Formats: sequence, structure tokens, C-alpha cells
Amino acid sequence: MSRLLRIETEYPHPIADVWRVLTDPALMARWLMPNDFKLVVGREFSFTWPDKIEGWGGVVRCKVLEVDEPHRLSYSWEDSWEWTDFPEPTIVTWILEPADDPRRTRLVLEHSRFSGPGAEKLLGMLGNGWGMMLDRLLPAVLNGDDPLAQTEPLATKAVSFHPPLPDEPADPPESHQGDHP
Repeated sequence: MSRLLRIETEYPHPIADVWRVLTDPALMARWLMPNDFKLVVGREFSFTWPDKIEGWGGVVRCKVLEVDEPHRLSYSWEDSWEWTDFPEPTIVTWILEPADDPRRTRLVLEHSRFSGPGAEKLLGMLGNGWGMMLDRLLPAVLNGDDPLAQTEPLATKAVSFHPPLPDEPADPPESHQGDHP
């Protein structure tokens, strides 16, 4: 059975600004990881982590699958944890929509196709990791701040897993409330 991680959040920035932070390699490196990303369908690229982490090769191999600028971006995500053995790469999809206030952007991250040995563990780890990046690091970059100095949430997010993880309630969790800029 394949699982999906979904995170929804909203930022007080226009879609063009959020799209730029999701697609500019230098800005991506500030909130995600150093990379050689190019916004071209079919382009293979990698995220690389400079620090050694036990059991992880430090590289995520990816391929751009879909671009609908500035509303949708999808790429494959092949992690390098020693304890995972997925039949195919997972898929990261970013969806940007105008919020009720046109100066704000609703961002949805869907990370899908988690199946095989290590799927639940990696899904839980990435749920925490993506959550922290989307409520602290990415908004800090949007605000022109140092993301590594950001210790408090700047955004509100709702995280859900489909189907639910074994210890997760069937209903989506309540949104995490953070401070809004």
C-alpha cells in the first residue's frame, strides 16, 4: 500500500515570490539543501547534504516531472537511507494557489508513493522535516531573514498522512498554530 504525506500552509506573500523560493537553486539551498536544480521537465538533479548522517548517503536524486509555472511543480525523490528499499522513487508535488487575500499564497506539499521497507519510518521523518522547513525555514527565506536563526514557527500548517500512520488518528490533525508575520 502506498502512502502520502500532505502539508498545507499559507504565506503572506504573492504566488510569484513563493514560486521563486521553490525553484531558484540558491534560494532552495537556503531552506532545503544545496542542489543543481533547473526548472526543466526531464532534468535530473540532486540535493546534497554537506554533513555526515549515519545511515544516509547525503544525496537525494531527483528528476523534474511536471512544471506548470507558477502553480505546480513535481519531481521524483530518491532518498539514500540504507534502510529503505522502495520499488520506485517517491514524488514531491508543490501546488500554489491564491489565498482569499490575493497578497497571500496557499501552498500544498504532497509527498507520495511511500511503499516498501522503511516507508513508514521515512514518511514520519519527512513529515517532521518538511513541516519544520515549511513553517520556519522557507518563510524565513521569503521574509529575507536567516533561516538558520529562525527558532519559532512563522506559518500555520496542517499535516496529514494518507492512509493514516498506525499511531495517527483517522481524522486529519488540527493545524499547528504559529505566529503570523
